[in-house]
Amino acid sequence: MFYAETFETRFGIMTVAVDSDGAVVSLDFSDQEPQGSEHDPLKTRQAKRQIQEYCDGERTEFELARVPGGTEFQNQVWNEVARIPYGQTRTYGQIAAAVGNKDAARAVGAASGANPIPLIVPCHRVIAADGGLGGFAYGTGVKSRLLAFESEQPSLF
Repeated sequence: MFYAETFETRFGIMTVAVDSDGAVVSLDFSDQEPQGSEHDPLKTRQAKRQIQEYCDGERTEFELARVPGGTEFQNQVWNEVARIPYGQTRTYGQIAAAVGNKDAARAVGAASGANPIPLIVPCHRVIAADGGLGGFAYGTGVKSRLLAFESEQPSLF
């Protein structure tokens, strides 16, 4: 069973879904709640609060359990991406090397694109080796805004 809530942020509408224990299973930059989910603000309260705090510039790290699913490689990539500090970036190649396969930059890009919980696993912080943005599931405009937002915010923690 999943519980979902849709809400407005400075980056647009977002929908967060959590499992029965409150672990985040998805975060979507839309109002599309996962099929079969139920609305229960008590279940989604902590995730929504932390996402809102991030969007309001009051939080730089998430303290949420997460259950993103994915393949073993995707989980390795997502765990490495989750370690990128607020306001910093890493290249696809750097992430590939960190997970033990320096030649897997394209696979890292694919894994980043499949990330079901952006912001919490901050795939927007992964960029191309030439300093370009690379891709982002919600468009490079959103990725650029997120990176600019983080670079303008003082480190809070």
